[in-house]
Amino acid sequence: WTGSTTALIAARNPKMRIVKTLNHLGYNDYAADARSREVANRRAVAVAADDRGAGELVAQLVDDIGFDPVPVGLDKAKLLEPDGPVFGRWLDAASMRQLLLVSAAGSGSEKRGPSPMVRAAMPASARRSM
Repeated sequence: WTGSTTALIAARNPKMRIVKTLNHLGYNDYAADARSREVANRRAVAVAADDRGAGELVAQLVDDIGFDPVPVGLDKAKLLEPDGPVFGRWLDAASMRQLLLVSAAGSGSEKRGPSPMVRAAMPASARRSM
């Protein structure tokens, strides 16, 4: 499987709205790096979503707990996983946007889709929608 775990879940549940966030922080980062809105250069947290309203709601939560939300499309979800360019890194919002943009442009992973083995494990309805 070369896609994100999020893509696999989305393929198995095609009607589901998905938002992925916070997985690229370590548990200790929540207390150590959270800052109020008034603090300049807060740590950024990506909010990858396939539904604008759901993404906005979760972005507000990310802001409320002390991080700068960086909204991105769900097609960028793999970049938030281990070995992704933002996983475990302290970045401000501008740096995260730039890194996700550059990394997505060079990865090509959005076009590959699931491997034949994963595709075979998907429900038929999910395979037809790809």
